[in-house]
Amino acid sequence: MENLMIHDIREEYFELDLAGCRLTFDDGLFSQYYYYPLLRRLSAGEMVYFIISSCIHHGKYRGMFTGEHIPYQKSKKYMYKALLEDDFSAFMRVEELQELAGMKDVHLGVHSHFHDVIPTRNHPLKKKRPSRWKLERIGCDENDLQSEYSIRSKLAFQGYAYRRGAFVPRPRQEWLDYIKYDTEAALQWFATFLGQTPDTYCFPLNEHNRILIDILKTFGFRHFYSRRLIPFCEEIICRTDIDSRI
Repeated sequence: MENLMIHDIREEYFELDLAGCRLTFDDGLFSQYYYYPLLRRLSAGEMVYFIISSCIHHGKYRGMFTGEHIPYQKSKKYMYKALLEDDFSAFMRVEELQELAGMKDVHLGVHSHFHDVIPTRNHPLKKKRPSRWKLERIGCDENDLQSEYSIRSKLAFQGYAYRRGAFVPRPRQEWLDYIKYDTEAALQWFATFLGQTPDTYCFPLNEHNRILIDILKTFGFRHFYSRRLIPFCEEIICRTDIDSRI
């Protein structure tokens, strides 16, 4: 079965033939909840929602699809609003996620608590121009991001702190402590608001390594999703971006 990776929902998705596909949704966006009745018709299988738990807040209940389509947002836009402007309107509200969690064909997983980033040395993946939210999140100007550095997942990479225009290595123990801190926060959130102990995890920015996976396993995670496969991580379930079908 092909696993498809989906962020915000575009109208074009409803014209695709997705029979036989597992739909997986990143971040916990309102559109993923709003369009649930239409998404359910696209695939008869289980749908997996990966939640950035720090982005889900209480608020006015907005309801599911009413016949009107809502504007599509790219991830760089809604992440900037959430992490730099404290605007979480693109994400589900607690009450909406609780309703979704009650659907028999829905499975919820963790997509980290903070979904944060850190500068690090380049690795084999092709370097792309960093999104504005990532640059401002670490307090760095694009001109200061030297060619040997890129901005990656704060969970997957030990990385460097950016202080006073300089890159300072993050101590290894600080990195490991952060993985545990983020994971504990996510699990506590799930227990408090959903009464669940998830065993499925999707890596922020689709980035991972052996150390991160081994630590996550100690918290009870057994199923791991990413867009990329690497030789030493046989546990990973690989996904395809749904936009490749458009």
